[in-house]
Amino acid sequence: DSRLSVAFMLSPKLTSALESLFADGQAELDFECGSRTCSEGILGLLAWQDRKARAYDGCTVVVVHSTRLFAKDNLQKARQDRQREEERGLLEVARALALQLGVSQQQLKSLILDSKVIHWHQGQVQ
Repeated sequence: DSRLSVAFMLSPKLTSALESLFADGQAELDFECGSRTCSEGILGLLAWQDRKARAYDGCTVVVVHSTRLFAKDNLQKARQDRQREEERGLLEVARALALQLGVSQQQLKSLILDSKVIHWHQGQVQ
């Protein structure tokens, strides 16, 4: 599995948008195998960590996993453009997340407190 994964630490101001997106108490949204889809084919899975067992002081945490196809295409395009795949992919993932939350890219950007790209091999369980 070679998905691009990003952990976003978001302002609590996005809590109501997240509650709307993660309806019925859901903690995860599967865009690849579930009934919802990501129109851009970028988002594979969203996980709202606050619903998974713990809350965080001063922020709300969402982990975004891309689709395998997006990760593959992103790597190829980053190499062509001589960019780091994390740098290029982060912008696209954030854009797709903003669309799902119903906020502008600028608004989301201003409400991202921190983010971290998680390499696929770091998330592997042995």
